[in-house]
Amino acid sequence: YLAVVEAANGRVDDALARLDRIESTRRATDEVSPTEHYTLLNTHARVLDAAGRPEDSLPLHVAAAEAAADALGPHHPATADMRENVATTHWTLGHRRTALDVLREALEDTREPRPPTDARRRCTQAARLREVGRMQDAEHVLQPLLASDDALAAVGTPCLVIAGVGLAVAGRLPQAERVRQVVLAREPALGPQLRYWLDLVAALQLEPRDLQAAAASLSQLTEVGRWLFAEQPTLTYWAASLWARNRWRAEDCPAAEPVAQSVLPAEPGPLDLSQIRCAHVLARCRAAAGDPEGAARWEAVTTSGLAGLEVAWAPAQDPLGPWLEPAG
Repeated sequence: YLAVVEAANGRVDDALARLDRIESTRRATDEVSPTEHYTLLNTHARVLDAAGRPEDSLPLHVAAAEAAADALGPHHPATADMRENVATTHWTLGHRRTALDVLREALEDTREPRPPTDARRRCTQAARLREVGRMQDAEHVLQPLLASDDALAAVGTPCLVIAGVGLAVAGRLPQAERVRQVVLAREPALGPQLRYWLDLVAALQLEPRDLQAAAASLSQLTEVGRWLFAEQPTLTYWAASLWARNRWRAEDCPAAEPVAQSVLPAEPGPLDLSQIRCAHVLARCRAAAGDPEGAARWEAVTTSGLAGLEVAWAPAQDPLGPWLEPAG
């Protein structure tokens, strides 16, 4: 573990040399136990991670996961830890499908998971699933955390907020409100960013009762988000895209279209969830305006964006889902 600390402080060569000395000493004097074997592999991989070399650490993480399964069995929590490292490294390298599959298998295989660790792992998986458009799968992953008050107690506040936003965007408003109330009861004095996301949940709670009031709240949150997330522009798109969706639901396309356009890039390229939502709104508004060519153009952008998020490889799921379609 000194090697990991050295690498984190920029002393990568020293860290790798330390690991080489450990391994050579072990080979010369003693047989490495199975537990020591996976621990050494994991430590070596973490040093390379700290050095910013995920492409080099990936094979070691894979080997550590296999060694842990051999030493402890495939259902042991430590094996799940090693497999989570594999998933994280794949995600870092852009191997999104593989990362999701590896962590899904780790969640399914772990027996008697440790509640805080299981909660964090599920939150990580849900956030990644949402990032690639698999909203329904994300909510399924979170369900064990939302099943009871005891389960909720094991979930960290940032994860709860993420869960609440996902539930609200997907139209599952009673569950979202329950999560919001738990967060407020736990931490009345939230920081500005977490408060922003809870306010977004509250705005979406208004929609079934008062589309106009919800629109006013989403408009305000759009402006606040541009200031609050100035360094993370994609986060500013959430409220704006939901505002555009709100105006479309109210059959107010003259208001929806400029907001949706403001979120989309000037040049073609990869789109995130919020931008795809806006392209979808533009397609529906153009169709309502009797502009089939415009509708087809924006529908093509929506389809291309969804393909870029890899939603297409989840065939059992409606790719548009409740996060794009009107509620009811």
